[in-house]
Amino acid sequence: MLILDCSSRTQVLHTLSAGFGCPPEKLKKVLLSLDLESIYELNPRQLVDAPQYLREYVCAELGEPGPFTRALWFHGTRTFAGNTFPAGLLALNQSESLAMKMLLDLAPNEMVRTHLKEWDIPGAFRMRCFSSEPAIKSTGGLLAI
Repeated sequence: MLILDCSSRTQVLHTLSAGFGCPPEKLKKVLLSLDLESIYELNPRQLVDAPQYLREYVCAELGEPGPFTRALWFHGTRTFAGNTFPAGLLALNQSESLAMKMLLDLAPNEMVRTHLKEWDIPGAFRMRCFSSEPAIKSTGGLLAI
């Protein structure tokens, strides 16, 4: 049973390396051998986004990781209790619609649900994530994006 622990950079490195079945230093060496910035500068028409490119590169070097059964302290994200991440950890462009559905299902009231529906257009979630304006303020503490 593999558990992805994202409570610190060290824990991420250790648990990811366990998933790939290699020492942490080997995973670190593979990660540092790739300069994503220069790859995208040299080839601005790259069809694969950076997180997917990185995953494919690491998997080509180390093989596919074992399945993670749980993720702990995954900062910057929200999920429902009991989520075992059956599809793995997806890049934002692969999970945006799933995240929006989850937020709509878990909205504490109709007002929050209405605001979420207004933002349910392609790319809106990402724009809100990087906006300086707070997107949602929930009275129940369920949502604070």
